[in-house]
Amino acid sequence: MKVTGALFGFASAVMGPASIEFQVANVSNAGFTGQLKVYIGRNCNTNVTSGRICDYKFQGSVSYSSNNQGYRFYMPDQVDPDNDMIFMTYRSANEAIFSSIRMDVNLSTGTRIVDLMNFDGGKDNYLVFDYDSRAKPCNSSYPRGSQCIMDATFDLYTKKLKPHYSLMRGRVIKRSSPPELPTIKASSQLKLTTGGSLNDGSDDPIEIYYGKNCGVNNCVYTKVGSLTPPNRDTTYSIWLPEFDYANDQLIIDYRSGDDLYIKGLTFDACTATSCRNYNLLAFGSSVTQRIAMDYEGPDHPCSNFSYGDYVCQYDMVFDFKVMRKYADSSTIVGR
Repeated sequence: MKVTGALFGFASAVMGPASIEFQVANVSNAGFTGQLKVYIGRNCNTNVTSGRICDYKFQGSVSYSSNNQGYRFYMPDQVDPDNDMIFMTYRSANEAIFSSIRMDVNLSTGTRIVDLMNFDGGKDNYLVFDYDSRAKPCNSSYPRGSQCIMDATFDLYTKKLKPHYSLMRGRVIKRSSPPELPTIKASSQLKLTTGGSLNDGSDDPIEIYYGKNCGVNNCVYTKVGSLTPPNRDTTYSIWLPEFDYANDQLIIDYRSGDDLYIKGLTFDACTATSCRNYNLLAFGSSVTQRIAMDYEGPDHPCSNFSYGDYVCQYDMVFDFKVMRKYADSSTIVGR
């Protein structure tokens, strides 16, 4: 697939063995029994509108139960401290509270220390990972000066922490020129019908990805399109590339506070020789459930008082091999 996005002249990769030192805070309930998953993003493209995002490499999961303790996690893959991205994701109601997260990279010129919590977008006294519910992940009490999140993107090139980005977003660098429109070989089709009430459409897009060659902890991910449905009670469609409906994952992600109500969502999944139609609102279930897509912020994405008979979500992973929809597992699910 053609990769569409801006190209930047990153310095040649210099990599070395790396470890992350997690300092669990000296506050009540800082230790945790949940699993904080850590990934590297290697060879990341920038401002991708179509094609490969990053080479995602699962590094492992950490769980540290004691307060006021420092722990070191050794990464199985080497790290490029100038170009890689570090992703962390957490899905447990037992909050993890850190006073420091730093990475040491051993290079031929010496050890590079990278203070991840001091990146632009961080710099709080405490970084908290929590997931109390899909609607309000951060629904517990935290010490003063805390930032609570469920997913974190640390970009080692821009030195920015992006807690509100999907893990599928990849590297984003602001630019003045409009993105190049993607060119794809189209065969599959996604159709979305907005709700019939006033303001049920949205001026912001849903982002669409494929996950292929899935392993235990991640897949090979490509962005295949964006769809903006601004008007109510209207059906919108987008052509997408071939899709292996026996093995692949379809991922839909939304990061906007402009509520989008979806009363119809179907997917014509096509290979080179055949197509199958799926009602994604009843995927893997006998019950059809309409969806309200909303993302007000990382601590409380679904913050409207009521969504009526719609269920609020902001990302969905449809695994066609096991016929299961994941809505509480981040966009990186694996199999």
